[in-house]
Amino acid sequence: MICYANIIVGDRFEPFLKCTIDSITGLVKRIVICKNGDCNDALNDNVRTILLSDAYVRGHVELVTTPFVDFSHARNLCLDKSKFADWILRLDADEVIYREKFRAILCKCATSRPDVKVLWWFFYHFLRDLETVHNESEFDSHYFQRFLFRNTLRWKQPV
Repeated sequence: MICYANIIVGDRFEPFLKCTIDSITGLVKRIVICKNGDCNDALNDNVRTILLSDAYVRGHVELVTTPFVDFSHARNLCLDKSKFADWILRLDADEVIYREKFRAILCKCATSRPDVKVLWWFFYHFLRDLETVHNESEFDSHYFQRFLFRNTLRWKQPV
């Protein structure tokens, strides 16, 4: 069972992108990041963060760029680059996962029936800085769910 992560970044600086990449490095086979926006701004801060990450240096990150059309276009571009994955984890650039819970979900993915298309789990979400991480427990009002889905689904409408 192979799992890839898909992340979309735009032109706005994402201060937690390195934390997001680091949190999934080693848990997924590959991280596909789509730089969605001004393609003339080839070395903006987000791209520099990606290029300097250990995961990129080790060949675990693929960076693709596209002019902004809509988010479904960028998500489908990531999915097209993830064709060898059985499961896809779609993350925002300011989300960090619970590693142990994610490992358990990956085990469920590996043993799930073929008709199961989506599994859900929990993650951290940064709000302002590295000290302001919500999701201290499942009862935290900012506790979020994220979905892991089979690589057979595509976005059909603009998002």
